[in-house]
Amino acid sequence: MLSSLLPPLAQTEMTDVRALNARFQSWLHHSALPLWSSKGPDHEYGGFFETIGLNGEPCLDNKRVRVTARQIYCFAMAAQMNWAGDVTPLMTHGWAFLNGIGARGDGPIKHILTRDGAIVNAGPDLYDQAFVLLAHAECLRISGDEQHIDKARYLLGWIRSHLAHSEAGFYDHPDNSHIL
Repeated sequence: MLSSLLPPLAQTEMTDVRALNARFQSWLHHSALPLWSSKGPDHEYGGFFETIGLNGEPCLDNKRVRVTARQIYCFAMAAQMNWAGDVTPLMTHGWAFLNGIGARGDGPIKHILTRDGAIVNAGPDLYDQAFVLLAHAECLRISGDEQHIDKARYLLGWIRSHLAHSEAGFYDHPDNSHIL
């Protein structure tokens, strides 16, 4: 076992780790989450912006739809970490996009859209769907809303019927060209 090969942390190392954790928590709660909650949502076209530039403003690039699922997951996690911000409208905003323009209509989310919603790549992509499943899991945990179970089960069923390899694992895309 690797842990038995490593000496225990010295008290000064424990202090440093705790200090590093405190610094990270402060940055997350007072810088990153406030920035993403204020600048991340695209209130004109829905979802969340792909990136925020060094000037603190959103970049108006194409959107990978999974970014919105990832942001829902992150804000749900922020609620569990007792972040002071109100995550409910952020998650509601994200789900409206994923269930609307971001949805393919057959179960999974689309892959890439222009900012105004035109399809660049309809996908689906297994990696994208994984973030939707994570978002459902964390939203269920904080809200108790069982619709997340039903929607996650539906998506899992779609993944199993469209992306499962006959022997083991899954394909990345329905064209069955990339095995994961």
